[in-house]
Amino acid sequence: MKHYFQHTSRTDASTVGQHAPHNGLRARLQVLVGLFLLLATFASASLPGSALAGNSGCRRDPIVFLSNGTVVRITVAIDTQVDNVREISYALHAPAGTSVERVIYTGRPNQPPERLTFYDDAAPGSYTTETVVYTHSNSVAVTATTRIGRATGSAAGTSGQVLTVQLHP
Repeated sequence: MKHYFQHTSRTDASTVGQHAPHNGLRARLQVLVGLFLLLATFASASLPGSALAGNSGCRRDPIVFLSNGTVVRITVAIDTQVDNVREISYALHAPAGTSVERVIYTGRPNQPPERLTFYDDAAPGSYTTETVVYTHSNSVAVTATTRIGRATGSAAGTSGQVLTVQLHP
């Protein structure tokens, strides 16, 4: 097994309007950006297929772009509040010779840490994801879903278990 890539999501907050020339303009810009982010948050909460931790809106699922043009979207539904989730760990096994071009984490920053590990050790046309959700309490229901194009697979279990999805798109 060749370990090829590891990526951890960042939860840094960015600043807006640091170099605005006038205080009035800076304040208006901050209000507009705040309203936009608030609207985007409410709009994203209604999107299907993204990770949810209870009703709290935990949404940082990775979209992985591979060197062979394949786009892998991994989502997880967690039946608990965000503050009960310690970490989410993803492993992606893709065909030998592929590599990760980029990873996009959907949703908002300041969510539980997520770790993606990539292996280029699968047969041609074969993709496997392994998802583990670590929580502060035991036996939280979890469903992991992987999508590649029109191919979709899911696995259900509880926190701490490895949920494996295999796809051959």
